[in-house]
Amino acid sequence: MNDLEMAIGQYIIYRDIIEAKALNFQIYLAVTIGVYNVGFQKQLARLIVERNQVNVLIFDPNQEVLLEWIN
Repeated sequence: MNDLEMAIGQYIIYRDIIEAKALNFQIYLAVTIGVYNVGFQKQLARLIVERNQVNVLIFDPNQEVLLEWIN
């Protein structure tokens, strides 16, 4: 949960900076498929991600491929 707290906090700060500077791109929180399957399936983690409107990118570090983009 501490890792999620730090990652979401950093994500929000970067997102706010991008919006304040009127930059035209989106950011994503990149997580491995393992982290997503274990941590992001918990109700509290899903709630935090949804309420903070976090874009998530899921990747497989072993195959080095992007699996899913979630807006």
